[in-house]
Amino acid sequence: MKFHLSFFLLSAIQYSSAANLRTTQRRLKKFDESCTGVLVDVQYPQGSPIQSDQYLACETPSGKAYKVVSVTSDWIKENVANGKLKSGETDLIIDAGSMVDESTAELDTFFPPGLAKKAANTPNNGRRLAVVEGNRSVLVVRVEAADASTGFTTLQLSDSVFGTSDDLVNLKSQYLACSHNKLNFVPTSNRAKVSGATGSDISVGAVSVQVSTLTTEGDGVMRNAITAALNAQFGVTSPTQLANHVMYCLPPNTMSGIAYAYINSWNSVYSNQWCTYLSAQMHEIGHNLNLAHSNEAGTYRDQSGMMGYSYSQDDGPLMCFNAAKSWQLPWYNQRKITINSGDLYEGQLDSIISNPDVSGPPMLIKVNDAASSTDYYINYNYKAGFNSGTVEGGNQVMIVTAGAEGTGYAESELVAKLNSGGFYSATVNGEPLSVSVIAAGAGVPQATVSICLGTCAPITPAPTQSPVTPPPTSSPTSSPTKSPVAPTKSPTRSPTASPSVAPTRAPTPSSVCGVSNCSLCSERKQCNSFNPTCEWSGKFKSCVTNTSDPAPAPAPQPAPAPTPTTGGQCSSSNCGACLSKKTCPASCTWKGVCY
Repeated sequence: MKFHLSFFLLSAIQYSSAANLRTTQRRLKKFDESCTGVLVDVQYPQGSPIQSDQYLACETPSGKAYKVVSVTSDWIKENVANGKLKSGETDLIIDAGSMVDESTAELDTFFPPGLAKKAANTPNNGRRLAVVEGNRSVLVVRVEAADASTGFTTLQLSDSVFGTSDDLVNLKSQYLACSHNKLNFVPTSNRAKVSGATGSDISVGAVSVQVSTLTTEGDGVMRNAITAALNAQFGVTSPTQLANHVMYCLPPNTMSGIAYAYINSWNSVYSNQWCTYLSAQMHEIGHNLNLAHSNEAGTYRDQSGMMGYSYSQDDGPLMCFNAAKSWQLPWYNQRKITINSGDLYEGQLDSIISNPDVSGPPMLIKVNDAASSTDYYINYNYKAGFNSGTVEGGNQVMIVTAGAEGTGYAESELVAKLNSGGFYSATVNGEPLSVSVIAAGAGVPQATVSICLGTCAPITPAPTQSPVTPPPTSSPTSSPTKSPVAPTKSPTRSPTASPSVAPTRAPTPSSVCGVSNCSLCSERKQCNSFNPTCEWSGKFKSCVTNTSDPAPAPAPQPAPAPTPTTGGQCSSSNCGACLSKKTCPASCTWKGVCY
């Protein structure tokens, strides 16, 4: 018994000594700097017990950052939701007497910090850092720590990010593809280090720094040491003076996660080889661009795009972002539409691999909830080209929800993946939402969909331009008489062999969908299956005569609808300038655009 007691006493003494040693090693100092609030999202490997960790950091003007330990995740969520906390745009008001511990990179405040919009005269001038178009410079940092180094040379890191040698798939190439050449990440300019400094010069967008930090001290301490080394090495006050985005590639075993980034900011941090993996690069730089996680009944689980899980692959998977993230980015602005209460859209839904600057069907659809900032976003996840590696929902119509009206940082939730014939319904602000997929799948580059919010009136087929004969009687016979005589009100079974070049309105139709009355076909199935001489327009819930299929007898063709013009003011003489159903004049017909 005495032996056991002695053992426990010895253990207690050892623990106490270790605790005292750690206490004496703490490097505490009073915090008296200004700081910007930035959210940090830490990513862990797929299958890890911990999937994600988000915390608030205080970033000083020098670029150093300290975790604010006095705030909870609930506090962060509440203040992000109410708009008081915007990462990279909000100043933190730290109470007097707060201490920073350089040995842990933590800031200990008595109370949660106050929040204030960044003033115009503070660093970065209060501007949004998430610039998502044009050329953006990037610096990749290799680290030589006291006990380990990043496992890649600066040339290898440069190649993995920019493709400067033979790495054909990289951060630069995939963002260029997804943005249709609108966002181009380029190596920051070459720059020589100051005289007498350690480390290397900046060359082809990469640099090597030396720090005295041990990997066992953790990624927070290592990150701040790298920041200080860069400032000293090049005579700057912050790494933001070296590049728009700076990627720190840490030595192995420095951090427990695989990577993290500062939201709407400039810095991303990677565990060794994850600095070279395409999806990790895209994901973390995506956070810099103010993109949040893509979820599906759990963080990261929407694997249709790069804001879900990251993968240990050098050149893949080839994919971009889901509908909510794509809506937030401005790359597809010319090809997206919003559906409000009472709106019906029936037609094609193009995929993001199509050129967004060429006119065509929408690539993105937002279903607007007028009573909430959380809305539905719909896209067609066509699995081809630079999206050929999408891990989930390939060749399906995808429906996600997200907040912030699709304009700011907000996590998304995947709620439906629809194949051809699929259907989804929900209630939006007390009104029914229905989404039907008529056509989609491998080899189908454009899906065909029907989307209605609320009570949607069916679209009436457009009349011919110059009707001549009067409309049918209010009570037509159920079928044409067997021997009609032209030009009586009852139509002949088949028209004359040589109709006029500009025909009058088609003879009085029966009330049944048929070869001589395609406009009464109310379904694609009727049009294509029962009437081979008609074809479904795919856009207007009406039929047009299919001139490629021989008909039993030639039928007079209605004159084509006029091609809409695009400039000028919306009017009856310029229907094509009308951009919404509400502004379409009575003299025009709404068919997704005005005609």
